[in-house]
Amino acid sequence: MEIEKLVALYKKESAEAFDGILNSGLVRAAEIIISAYESARRVWICANGGTAGIASNMAADLNLLPFAGDDKNGALEYSGFQAINLSESQSVLTAISNDTGFENVYAAQIRRFAHQHDVLFAVSGSGTSKNILAAMTAARDCEMSVIGMTRNPVSCFFSLCDVTLITPNDSAFPGQTGGNAGNMHLEDCMCKVGHMLSGILKKQAGVDKWKRNGFIV
Repeated sequence: MEIEKLVALYKKESAEAFDGILNSGLVRAAEIIISAYESARRVWICANGGTAGIASNMAADLNLLPFAGDDKNGALEYSGFQAINLSESQSVLTAISNDTGFENVYAAQIRRFAHQHDVLFAVSGSGTSKNILAAMTAARDCEMSVIGMTRNPVSCFFSLCDVTLITPNDSAFPGQTGGNAGNMHLEDCMCKVGHMLSGILKKQAGVDKWKRNGFIV
């Protein structure tokens, strides 16, 4: 059946997309997130469309999963660390868009609320989204670390990143048109990266708790 072929195609492409992200990039991204946790900094996440929805899930995971005990109680200290989805508030988004334009919808929040040594996790499939590039530029001006994720690492995007996580820019699976081919797998990978970072941070938070209590790790 054609459906069976499409199922197999999607699974194959999705697995290859995640496997294609360099381990060195994922390790560096995890190190940046752990540093933010240890310094009680914030991680700001920005994206557009479907990835903006995934940004909400990533923020929730980073805020909650690493610090919950096995019985789901808040057993581990979080030290002031916080993850924030910049597209969360409709009021903020529409206010900034109305006043200064959609291009500034994330950058304005970064310049107003972020601090030096915070982290920006920025996602743009094309690598040329004006509001994402503006946010990355604002983050650089604030001396923040920048983790970028894209399927098209053009220089204007790549040059603003401390580390760039790259997924494939093509896909034969239907439902993706023109320059958006590969966006489905970018979104899949963003979910996986968020889960990976949350798990690694949970491990680190647990290690820190043991150290504080005088145990040798």
